Amino acid sequence: MISNVRSSVVRAAAALLFCGLLAGLGGAAPHSVEAQLSPEQELAEKYAPVLMLREQAADCDHSGEGYYPTVVDYLFDNPDIRLMANSGGNKADDLVLKVGPSVQDLVTAGPDTYLDYPGNPRDPRCQYETYFKQKAAELGLEPTTYARIIVDPVARKTHLQYWFFYYFNHWNNTHEADWEMMQLVFDGVLSVEQALEVGPTSVAYAQHGGGELGRWNDEKLEKDGDRPIGYPSAGSHGTYFSQSTFIGWGENGSAFGCDNTTPPSIETPLQVVLVPTVIDPESDLAFFLYQGNWGERDFAMFAGPKGPNMGGKWSDPTDTIEDWRTTTLKVPGASTGSVNTTDAFCTLSGYGSKVVIYFGSNPIATIVVMLGLLGLITYLVARVWGYFLEALDIYGNELTTFLGIGLLVIPIGLISGLAVEYLIVYPPLEWFSGILNGARPGGLAVSLVVGGFQQLTMLLVILPAVVYAMSDIRRGVKPGVLRSFKGAIRALPVTAPAAIAFGLAVGLPLLFLVLLPLAVVLAVRLQFFNQAAILGEKKPFLGALWHSWNVTRGNFVKALFGSIGFQLMALVPGPLMGVLVLIVGGSKVSFANFLSSFIYALTIPIATIAVTMLYHRLAGHEIVEPTMMTTKARVAPATDTIPSTAPGD
Repeated sequence: MISNVRSSVVRAAAALLFCGLLAGLGGAAPHSVEAQLSPEQELAEKYAPVLMLREQAADCDHSGEGYYPTVVDYLFDNPDIRLMANSGGNKADDLVLKVGPSVQDLVTAGPDTYLDYPGNPRDPRCQYETYFKQKAAELGLEPTTYARIIVDPVARKTHLQYWFFYYFNHWNNTHEADWEMMQLVFDGVLSVEQALEVGPTSVAYAQHGGGELGRWNDEKLEKDGDRPIGYPSAGSHGTYFSQSTFIGWGENGSAFGCDNTTPPSIETPLQVVLVPTVIDPESDLAFFLYQGNWGERDFAMFAGPKGPNMGGKWSDPTDTIEDWRTTTLKVPGASTGSVNTTDAFCTLSGYGSKVVIYFGSNPIATIVVMLGLLGLITYLVARVWGYFLEALDIYGNELTTFLGIGLLVIPIGLISGLAVEYLIVYPPLEWFSGILNGARPGGLAVSLVVGGFQQLTMLLVILPAVVYAMSDIRRGVKPGVLRSFKGAIRALPVTAPAAIAFGLAVGLPLLFLVLLPLAVVLAVRLQFFNQAAILGEKKPFLGALWHSWNVTRGNFVKALFGSIGFQLMALVPGPLMGVLVLIVGGSKVSFANFLSSFIYALTIPIATIAVTMLYHRLAGHEIVEPTMMTTKARVAPATDTIPSTAPGD
């Protein structure tokens, strides 16, 4: 009995000694570690977010995310980082206050200072990403978030904020450093202990100075257990609830563009550093007292941001998020018309931002280029204005016919959009996506295939129908929508192979940049094949192409400027109006796309009429006054036959 007691005591002592050794080595059991956590740390750890960072195809692939949020410690006592004082004049005259500043240097630096990183944010290329990845590997930096808890007794809420520091913002407004955040709200909760018991009621995801709200039980909020999942947009780091392409709005409207959170993504759990309610100026977290900018100074949206402590989300988390959105505009995956407004928006905003980046620092170049563009536009408008007025007159006199022909644009766009959604899951389009593992290039390839078919349909049906209606008007025959489409279909044995040959002749040189001038020449010289096939009955298809070549001989400049002017007339108004509706009116994307398609349905017949009248002039045909043509057509008997030779040909 005594021996059993002794053995039990020995085993218990050994167990206690073993547990003590484990604790001393940091290997305590999970439950004992949790017991040592403060309620604040426990709350912050419990809801620590998981970020889905968009995967890069390779280093410096800026369509993916080259950075992850981590601690800011690597910026301090770093000889590559400079603390600068704003001189108020030229940036080159700014004073270097400290090379390799410490945390405490920032505390007393003041609001007119900034941190300067190695590199040029106006021309970042891959320098910032390479530097960050080298530092991350060298120092073993882990994805990390700073957590902060604020109890608001007046509003009877408790806020749990997670702040994310990114080394660089590689979006339309490139700048050094980026602070983003996510906030959980506990309604009716006035203590951390109570928050641990009842859980959050809502969440707020920050996006470019504003943000989006959601309820904790909303379907749109994805969670890994208690941990909310966020989707940062590649480069800009605005955090979203789902994977899509969104319309992103910069701080105070200073920048806009498309935020991309689409897959593939890398699941990135975050470690947590708890920020105390009162920050000690002598502590390692004293940088949260810094009043200056965390990146190089510049104008507007290209300057490094102020720190979290300088904004309303930090000082007044209740009221600041009150007017945030509950939804965000998405860019649809398919167009509702022949020209996708949202594609135009993303492209124009991206290139527009690059233009602003360059010309913002080169005012003389800005003036010269703007004057040049204004002169070129004025010249183009002057060259085609007479044709435009003439086409508008013909269009207005036969409005029902030409509007009916043009409106086919909308169902073609709808069918093409549905085709993308349906056919992408079947061979051969499925192979594009499968080969590329569902990445965006796969979707782009599918869109190009379907979009090419869509444009071919336009080229073979709508444009020839307009030309056929013009042929009727010229011959004194009353045009009609159905009659015009029948004529276009009868012409397919000539126009279809001619269109394919035209596409190959122009497209193949485009594969080689040096052959771009050849592609332009061929496009201009062969563009009238529809008019040659329908108005002149040039057969076979090579005859239509050859006739277009001959018509433009000696008239290249006139054909070139006419073609550019009329294409702009057809293609620009729709997307431009749609983009304006998005930017100015804040309209829904679906409505903007529909409006764009409807305007395109109006403009494509006008442009085709103008091109047809240009063809008549280049071919030396007799020009009849538009009002006489359409008046004659109203009283002439209809016929389904086309004369063997067009008038004046």
